[in-house]
Amino acid sequence: MKASFIQVSLFILISLPSLVLANKQNLPTLSHPTLANSQAQFEQGRKYYFGEGVEKNYKQAFELFKKSAEKDNMLAQHSLGFMYFKGDSVEQNNQQALKYFLQAANQGYAESQFNVGLIYVNGLGVAQDYSQAFDWFLKAAHQELPKAMRNIGQMYESGLGVHKDLELAKKWYQKAAEKGDADSQKKLLNF
Repeated sequence: MKASFIQVSLFILISLPSLVLANKQNLPTLSHPTLANSQAQFEQGRKYYFGEGVEKNYKQAFELFKKSAEKDNMLAQHSLGFMYFKGDSVEQNNQQALKYFLQAANQGYAESQFNVGLIYVNGLGVAQDYSQAFDWFLKAAHQELPKAMRNIGQMYESGLGVHKDLELAKKWYQKAAEKGDADSQKKLLNF
């Protein structure tokens, strides 16, 4: 039984705080010394990805994310995972997406932990593995990520990767609902 309830909602970049936008004429190049810092490289890549103060350029964003990810920047690793997942300027590749999501997830990044769970629960480029998915969702849920809490509830409700337990399902839906998750709030109305 494939879990149709799991949403593939990726890419934390859209929810990062806005950065001061660079003037297009004063934009540093890849060789600029200020980009030696992995966070600066990530932030510059984000600007190129979204076209903030510069012309949108996925290839340039990818290169900057890659340089930053090589320095263990988990946001850049997550972003590369997303770009591979979506096929933004690179060939769509779920195994590469998983590789980069795992790098960030192993550093404790909840959004990447959630995405690793999504990949396993849906069998995207890997063997479908509900137990692995549950473990990754649980890691993200313990970091207060509401959509991960909801997915834990759904897995308990349907018995995917865990023994079916409606009491635990309700508990997790409640936690997600308390964090503002609208889907969990709706689910509790019919529980």
